[in-house]
Amino acid sequence: MQREAYVNPNNEPLHCLRKVRCQEEISQETVARRLGVDVDTVKKLEQESTDIPLSLLYEWKELLNVPIRELLLEEKEQGLVPTLQNTHAQLAAMMEIAIRISKHSKHAAVTNMVQNLINQLLEIMPELREVMMQNRPERPSLLDELPPRGRV
Repeated sequence: MQREAYVNPNNEPLHCLRKVRCQEEISQETVARRLGVDVDTVKKLEQESTDIPLSLLYEWKELLNVPIRELLLEEKEQGLVPTLQNTHAQLAAMMEIAIRISKHSKHAAVTNMVQNLINQLLEIMPELREVMMQNRPERPSLLDELPPRGRV
């Protein structure tokens, strides 16, 4: 049976199959036998930059008897996730801009769209209401357009 892997053009690490297999103390030969492939294919699949199909990843999950998340690199390890503090700051800035647009818009469609954005931001991060009150005491009027609690 042929097991296809795909070329990862960026050569970025995508998974940690080899690391988990070694932790579980399972040999490449055992993996090859259970997957119905040769050891060279297992070696290729275990290269962190090999882009393997999701269906094959599930086979590895079953074979290694681990949750699938253990086979994937944490986003931190890939360098893709901004810090939580940075994300909160970005959401707070987006909220402030949305409120300003809402206050100055003369068009009902824009006002409705911005109000939807504000509601969605509050749904994602309810503490935005408190964060903005704490960080902007000199301009509490920015909060005038926020929906009352519980109406998100």
